[in-house]
Amino acid sequence: MTTTLHLICLLIGAAFLVLRTGALVRNPRDVANSAFCVYVGFSALGYLVLLPPVYVLIDRTTGVPNSAGMVSAVCVLGLTGAQQVLMAHWTYPAERARRQGTVRALLAGGMVLAFVTTFFLFIPRVQKFDDFYVEYTHQLSQAPYLVIYAVACIAGQVDVARNCARFARIADRSWLRTGMVITTVGACVILVYGAIRVADITAGQLGGDLRFLEPTAWLCGDVGSALALIGWAVPTVGPRLTQLGEWFGAYRAHVVLYPLWKALYDAVPEVSLDPPKSRLRDLLRVRDMDFWLHRRVVEIQDARRAFRAEVDSATAQLVGDEAVSGDGLPAAIAAAQLRVAQDGGSERTDLAGEVEWLTAMTHRFVLYQRSSG
Repeated sequence: MTTTLHLICLLIGAAFLVLRTGALVRNPRDVANSAFCVYVGFSALGYLVLLPPVYVLIDRTTGVPNSAGMVSAVCVLGLTGAQQVLMAHWTYPAERARRQGTVRALLAGGMVLAFVTTFFLFIPRVQKFDDFYVEYTHQLSQAPYLVIYAVACIAGQVDVARNCARFARIADRSWLRTGMVITTVGACVILVYGAIRVADITAGQLGGDLRFLEPTAWLCGDVGSALALIGWAVPTVGPRLTQLGEWFGAYRAHVVLYPLWKALYDAVPEVSLDPPKSRLRDLLRVRDMDFWLHRRVVEIQDARRAFRAEVDSATAQLVGDEAVSGDGLPAAIAAAQLRVAQDGGSERTDLAGEVEWLTAMTHRFVLYQRSSG
């Protein structure tokens, strides 16, 4: 299960890195985006080296026992520092953000340097893949880097949780607020992982062994990291999801309105400025959907006005339970309008209201044509 969680976190981190790399190439001076790319890059790399085949390969290649564990820890310290820089640029004005980001990046760099230095001063003698951390808490004098790792993780996540929770209360953008809440939860879950690591160190000095907590520690670390990754990405990805949802809604409405538009266009072709040459061409219109939906609504309304007298006459006959005489199109439109009105629908003047009303009318129009055809 642990390997599966590592792989999931690796895929999440790699996906977000790919999504933001283009923006980084276009604007390398965007410090916030650069920090985010460093964060997800370290996250993906950290989980990559924890996969058993990669872990074994790194240790065999370097000839240093548990060097993959060292790389993973460095990635955790690096992404913690990147979080600090990203948070500074999201929560402070530009000038203060630069100062805060620089200070926090230097502190993170100092932690990484201290960790790597002590690791190579006290190179582990025994190869341990699954329980490296727990094993060396019993020999802390030979592994002081474990203390550096635990302190840095806890201090970084406490700062992230505190600042993200504070910022979530004052953020004026819904996606930003949502992202900060998710990141806060993720940081709190990671703190459980950090607390278990501190407990490991304490128990190790007292002769205890908390190896049974390893599955819980990794579960909290992976779940918390995944939540944090999503939380930091939501403010960037969220608006795109909103735009995608708006596009899909416009495209769907454009497609749904086609039968009514086509019937009216065939009767009054002059209402359309740029009609699609076929149904397939209409379906393949995917750009500028707001414009094309607006055009479709305008053209339908213009054609309806051309038929107003006939539709009013057909409506009066339907209301009076008389047989409708004359062209079938006005009768179909009149029947559709009456049925929508009976369902509680009312015609509005704003675009969203027009689309909603015309969509309901199109459904009734199609049903009427099928029943009378």
